[in-house]
Amino acid sequence: MLPHGDPYTSVWDQSKVDALERSADEDQHSDSTAMSAMFALMKTYGGLERCLGRLSGSLLTVQDEKRQLQHEFDSQVERLQADWPV
Repeated sequence: MLPHGDPYTSVWDQSKVDALERSADEDQHSDSTAMSAMFALMKTYGGLERCLGRLSGSLLTVQDEKRQLQHEFDSQVERLQADWPV
């Protein structure tokens, strides 16, 4: 049994007896063990998605910093080469 539609916004009903994750949010969004497993999977997927988004942002920041450092290094090398007596 899989949810129909967007699993992030679908409303599922489940009794506390069948809940895989003991929380009010999970209890009200699942109505069977399969739905409870899907809810747990989607929560895990959501957490992974957020982590990968943050990692991607961090990598972009590091790439920008690397480009800036390379530009500064190249500028210094050019300046030193221009000042070096031939």
